[in-house]
Amino acid sequence: MKKTIYIFLLLVFSEAYAQNVMSVENKSGDALSQIEVGLIIQNSVPFVAFQCDILLPSQVKYVDQSTSLTDRKSDHSISASLINGNTLRIVAFSITQKVFAGNSGVIAKFGLLLGSLPGNFTLELSNAVISNSSSVNILSSVVNGTVLIASPNISVSVTKLEYGRIPINSERSLFVSITNTGNKILNISRVYINNKYFELAGDTTFNILQNGVRNLEIKFKSRIKGSYQNKLIIESNDPDQPKILIDLNAVSYAVNELHQKNASGRSGHPIWINYKISNMEKFCGLQFDISLPAVLKLLPDSVKLNYRAQDHIIKASQLSGEKVRVIAYSPTNKTFLLNDGDVISIGFMLNGIGGNYNTALENVIISDSLGFNIISDYYSNSLNIISPSLVAEAAINFGECSINDSIRKNLNIQNSGSDTLIINSLNSENNVFKSLSSTPVKIAPSQNKNLSLEFKSLFKGSFTERAVIRSNDPIRDPFYLQLQAVSFNPNYIVVKDTTATIGDTCLVSIEIQNAEPFVAFQFDIECPANFQYINGSASLTNRKVDHSLSIGSIGTNKFRIFSFSLTQSHFLSNNGAVVKMKFRVTDPPGTYTLQLSNAIISNSLSQNILKSSQNGTIRLNSAQVKAAFNLAAGWNLVSVPVSASDMNTKILFPDYASNTFYYDNGYKIVNTLEFGKGYWVKYNLNKQVEITGAIPASNEIIVKQGWNLIGGVNNRILTSNIATVPINIKSSNFFGFNNGYFIPNELEPGKGYWIKVNSDGRLIFNTALGKNSKEITTNWKNDKSGCKISFTDNGNNTKILFLSENMFLGENNDLPPTPPSGVFDVRWSNNKLVESLNGVNEIVLSSPEYPVTIKVEGCDLWIKDKINGMVVNQLVKKGESLTITNKAIERLEVKATELPTEFELYQLNWRFLTQ
Repeated sequence: MKKTIYIFLLLVFSEAYAQNVMSVENKSGDALSQIEVGLIIQNSVPFVAFQCDILLPSQVKYVDQSTSLTDRKSDHSISASLINGNTLRIVAFSITQKVFAGNSGVIAKFGLLLGSLPGNFTLELSNAVISNSSSVNILSSVVNGTVLIASPNISVSVTKLEYGRIPINSERSLFVSITNTGNKILNISRVYINNKYFELAGDTTFNILQNGVRNLEIKFKSRIKGSYQNKLIIESNDPDQPKILIDLNAVSYAVNELHQKNASGRSGHPIWINYKISNMEKFCGLQFDISLPAVLKLLPDSVKLNYRAQDHIIKASQLSGEKVRVIAYSPTNKTFLLNDGDVISIGFMLNGIGGNYNTALENVIISDSLGFNIISDYYSNSLNIISPSLVAEAAINFGECSINDSIRKNLNIQNSGSDTLIINSLNSENNVFKSLSSTPVKIAPSQNKNLSLEFKSLFKGSFTERAVIRSNDPIRDPFYLQLQAVSFNPNYIVVKDTTATIGDTCLVSIEIQNAEPFVAFQFDIECPANFQYINGSASLTNRKVDHSLSIGSIGTNKFRIFSFSLTQSHFLSNNGAVVKMKFRVTDPPGTYTLQLSNAIISNSLSQNILKSSQNGTIRLNSAQVKAAFNLAAGWNLVSVPVSASDMNTKILFPDYASNTFYYDNGYKIVNTLEFGKGYWVKYNLNKQVEITGAIPASNEIIVKQGWNLIGGVNNRILTSNIATVPINIKSSNFFGFNNGYFIPNELEPGKGYWIKVNSDGRLIFNTALGKNSKEITTNWKNDKSGCKISFTDNGNNTKILFLSENMFLGENNDLPPTPPSGVFDVRWSNNKLVESLNGVNEIVLSSPEYPVTIKVEGCDLWIKDKINGMVVNQLVKKGESLTITNKAIERLEVKATELPTEFELYQLNWRFLTQ
């Protein structure tokens, strides 16, 4: 219960004393000045005493004895003291418990001395107490105060400027940045340097605003040799840094330099390196050491003085290692002439690969007449050797090669050097390897060339030889190339490829091609399941002498054949069949392999001299059939529905009157035709064509993305029974040709057709469901939104185009590519069959026989030529005709002027017009 009462009393007291606040005044003043700060108490109830601690920032100091009470006091006393160094504690009270007057205002004042750093600083209240007569702290809150110190504050970017070594008569500028980080204007009253060789550019008196920056340029003028240490002095109104000193250090020197000059030369030849001195002061002698790379050797008696010498003497000596010391002096202490130019030339012999090599100078002395070393600097350099560099593989393996053949390999030689590489010769120690490239061969830097090498041996064996390349490469001459090869006698057992017809006997020949005599052979032969060996049919050919033949079954459709001679007689000849076998072959048609294994060709020493065996391929065709189909006079789309023994156009279509064209992203003339492809061919008269051949085993045709000319199979097949892999790749109808393109319901043997696909794939023909059908006819009688335009040329060729207001404008509206030149064709310019009835459309005519008669049905049509619109430009009423005689007219522009109101029945070969 006590705890509950206590919390309640606290809540009451907190609410009762909510308006008793102690705060510190906000004040400002200039740096290093003294200000007076007031302590304020706002009270809602009387109080008799107060106390507080004020944390003073480092830039503020309390003024001793400066604290006093204001006229709100009665008989109150006040004391102030610093505790913990920087906390001001103020205590005020009344011995008689008198209350302070008023309810607000300053209650006490104290003095502060401001520092030099500008900024806002907090006077933080703590341990505050406002006491009533019952000694209860009635304080509700405190508010800290702020002191603003107003002052400029100078900041410089560097405290020292190092100019380094500056040649006489040269200058160098460095910069100092002055920043005002204070909150008052920084006044730079003076900037100066007490040395005439340091020069200040620009104003020496100026102001810098708050957070402003000013850059000073200080230039050193090198005029007299020596070291300089001076001060840059900046005076300002910064209260704690009225004067800034910046060190200025510079060395002025006379340029007396030794330079090794650039040099380059060819390996194997002497080279001269020149050394020059640039001097501002007179000199009498010099000495230096040269650290030489391994590619450089000093030539005896090659060191020379040039035109700048007077009575000077020069000597060069080889030190230990790869160092050369050079000394030049005057016995009469005379100086060298002039102030710049070559002084010494030294000869060296070059011997190394191309590249850059450092020649370092060391222990350099340039001496004046008093013997002082006046050198200011020296510069080594590099030597460039201009040299070719041969890069090539170190070995070439030709692999295996028959003694009847040869193998050629290219050796690629690169020049990674800086001079032209000259290949003078490439020779092998054994004439089975030889170079086919003429020498010399020149190869420019960073280029490469191939040298052709050939291996040929009349005898079998393994060969490892060394070829030698001679060139002008100073390091890799000679260059050795290892050559390897294996030659063998070409002794093979081969099953000869052949073709057979289902139901017939297939004769299989096994040949031996031999470069060495042999007396016996053996092999196993495995046959497909639909090959039945005819017992007793295997026999040796006329290559035998007194040889015997043995054949036996060693598994399902697997036989072992062995032939030998008791007298060790050699088989005759070195090529051709040695055994023939007969098989009965049955369905299915296709391509089959007769596989050899465990083959041996034996010589008279019972050695197996076989190199390898080769399986045979047997193609089984269906029985021969005769395909007959009719071709019309003029152009036809044809195909070959069977696999004929001779697929030449002259044999298949003997009365043709044109080239045969195939389409593959454009028309190409072909003479040998293929099953599954379609072709353009022209006949002068109607003709029935008969082609005899085997029915191909495959019922698939390969197609490529875009338009394809294909052929039908040996049976009629409905277009609806043609599947695709992948599925749904057909993007057009099938199109045949009969005096114009039409959409067929079925594909006929011997005819060619167009089809468009959206990706590469295959057409799969399902002939099981094929049946006779006719071309689909179209009934337009109930369609009131179409217009028919007929074109008939002098050759009685007729083409029809259509206009429609809302029909047949989908993606299957595409026409196949234009026929070859000479085939009459009419189409809309966008290669569509049906065009929109609205707007102006363009018609393209190809290879017509003029005159051409145009008949319009279903609408009135304005027709205009595309030459200039003046040859033909008239309105053709529906049911009327227009005849064009001008052969220059190949394009027409048409526009329907009256929508059709009725149509008659048209019998058209356009499948998708019914959809």
